[in-house]
Amino acid sequence: MGLDVYLYRYVGDRTRDEDLKELEAHYDAFENISSQARIEIAGEPVKVMEDHPLLGVHETSKDLTTEEYAELKRVRRLRQSQYIEQNNLHLQMGEWGPEIAEEKIEIDSEKYPEHMFKIGYMRSSYNSGGFNSVVREIVGHDLYWLFAVKDVNEYIVRPDWKVAATRCQMLIDQLAMDPGYIVVRLNLAHGEKAMENFGKGSIDERESLKKFMSIQEDIVCDADTEPFIFDGFQMWPKGKTLLAVVNTEEGPVILLKDEKNKPFAFNPKTGSAARAALKIFKKKMKEYSTRQAKNPAFDTSSFSCKEGDFFLNGIEVRGFCFSQGFCGKCIDFIRHDQDNSQWYYEAAIIVQEMIAWVLAQPNPNEYYFHWSG
Repeated sequence: MGLDVYLYRYVGDRTRDEDLKELEAHYDAFENISSQARIEIAGEPVKVMEDHPLLGVHETSKDLTTEEYAELKRVRRLRQSQYIEQNNLHLQMGEWGPEIAEEKIEIDSEKYPEHMFKIGYMRSSYNSGGFNSVVREIVGHDLYWLFAVKDVNEYIVRPDWKVAATRCQMLIDQLAMDPGYIVVRLNLAHGEKAMENFGKGSIDERESLKKFMSIQEDIVCDADTEPFIFDGFQMWPKGKTLLAVVNTEEGPVILLKDEKNKPFAFNPKTGSAARAALKIFKKKMKEYSTRQAKNPAFDTSSFSCKEGDFFLNGIEVRGFCFSQGFCGKCIDFIRHDQDNSQWYYEAAIIVQEMIAWVLAQPNPNEYYFHWSG
């Protein structure tokens, strides 16, 4: 399961499973209609070599012009519609072709109408900023748990909406108590070394957060700026601005911002590794400034590469500890981001709105999710 989660309701006169079998049985016919229409409009597909940033140089079909694509879409829809009618199928024509007779639900939230989440749409996401990743880190639960998804390879999910309502309230209550701290995990292993270490005794990010919070509660430090170390954590009472973790031949170097807004090496404070890290950071700053001057809309001030992780505008961190992730050794930085946590709290409230909306319908069991791959 992947990025987007959509709410649907079957609106046909049979069952969704029957319509699905019908769609699969006629799939080849619909594909042949599309292929034939393409040949008539643009001729046989022309093979070209394309340099793709992820796939590299590979062979693909030459793209249609805008006019050709518009005509193909029109002809394809017309002929596939005729095929559905001639064969008395129970399918309907969607934007991209024949599909099961179902209605997609997407309504703005009453409480947070500008939010990305909607009544009928959720964004789970694989990445570190996705709802599942962040909320799982904060409270130990995610959308899979909330809707009792047993098999993450299933893309059609029919929840028990009453159970979901109970779990959603539990999740909201837990998020409401969140102090607003999050973990920024930076991997120190790269390439083949990362693959060698994959999955060896990894420590969940929540463990680092729990340790940090326990230190926050138990330790009182009178110093305003001096760091202190406790239970493996390096901490600053008022925080520091992290600029980068730079990979050097002598190991990773943490760069922070000093009182004069200049980068300095936190570890080691001097030596060849510190000098190398500062040189690499200066180079990255120059590259970024040059690109931004050419294109003001360009903004990749935070990025990762083989030379390390860079936050050219800086991020405020309260402390860090060395840990072990899926890809080997890593550093878990703790930052305070109440606004960021608020976004996930609002998303959970919208999920609760959606569940209540479904339960208010005449037959809630008609509603189900498409969980994208």
